[in-house]
Amino acid sequence: IEALPVLQGQGFDEVLKRVLQGATVIFQEVPVTLDRAHLGQPNVGYYHVTYQPWRVTEGEIIGVIAVAVEITTQVLAHQQLAQLNQELEIRVQERTQQAQVAQAEAERQRTRLAQLIADAPAAICVLSGPDFVYELANPRYQALFANRIQVGRPLLVSVPEFAGQPVWYGLQQVYETGHTHHADSVPVPVARPGDGVVEERYFTYIEQARYNEHGHIDGVYVFAYEVTDQVLARQQVQQLNKELTTANQELCDANKQLTRTNIDLDNFIYTASHDLKAPITNIEGLLHLLKTALPAAVRADALVASVLTRMHGSVERFTRTIAHLTDVTKLQTEFAQPPVLLLLADVVEDVRQDLLPLLTETNAQLDVAVDDCQPRVFSGKNLRSI
Repeated sequence: IEALPVLQGQGFDEVLKRVLQGATVIFQEVPVTLDRAHLGQPNVGYYHVTYQPWRVTEGEIIGVIAVAVEITTQVLAHQQLAQLNQELEIRVQERTQQAQVAQAEAERQRTRLAQLIADAPAAICVLSGPDFVYELANPRYQALFANRIQVGRPLLVSVPEFAGQPVWYGLQQVYETGHTHHADSVPVPVARPGDGVVEERYFTYIEQARYNEHGHIDGVYVFAYEVTDQVLARQQVQQLNKELTTANQELCDANKQLTRTNIDLDNFIYTASHDLKAPITNIEGLLHLLKTALPAAVRADALVASVLTRMHGSVERFTRTIAHLTDVTKLQTEFAQPPVLLLLADVVEDVRQDLLPLLTETNAQLDVAVDDCQPRVFSGKNLRSI
């Protein structure tokens, strides 16, 4: 201690006392502070030290034997390595925690995406590889094919009716070229649930390429909507429109025919009314001549007067009917006759007088019950025709 005063206070004096009392003391990697700065070395060094009593033959302890091996370089290297390992462990823990957080976030995103796909109003599936193996198929896609879709199986194994169809060629083209394929309201053969009969259904769908981390195509996304009901409804509307067009054409032709018939009828009525005017005018002149030629006593006779009055009334009504027939020809351009206030009883009586000879000849009985009928505003000519 006197030779190396720098060792004072480092516990070696106590160690030496123990050794002088007969104990052997061994230190592993014990730090020792020395004055070594002038040598370009750190003052603190590390040693393996063994202290043993120095005995003479009789066993008397006359000193201490100290063997020290410096291992400063190894200890410092070990400490540096331990520090590096600790830093690395901290970094690993940080990275592990970050990865766990990222993985948890990715899992949340995956769960959210899976829920969105499951709840999507479209039929969605993911096909992998050139054999188009199903990786995912949401419930709406499964429902289109009666739950025949099995994840992990190729498309043509689950839906063999697609073989050789445009939908299959479209998938191959998308996988080979990367060009997105759109189809609108196209027919697609689908096996019917139960009996397996292939029937034609209509879909609007998109087939889009999927790329891996190297930028290579490794699958295809499919988004589809079934529009069978809309297409059939549209076809039905088109058929109804076609039938309606045909019916309209037939109605137009019938209207043309009816117009020609009306023109012919108008011409006939016009000709007939003019042909009847002359005889009626002659009859009317003869009645006036007869009335003038009859003696006053005969004209005064009640029966003769009644007959003459009826004959004049018949001629007037027939003349009026001819005038009405002539007016019929004007109905095409003047359909609405001017309405007037009419008593139905008067109109019925006027018509009964026209029909009186026929009623008398056939012994017909005409029952009329219009006394309680209120006056009506109507066209006189039209009501008389009715």
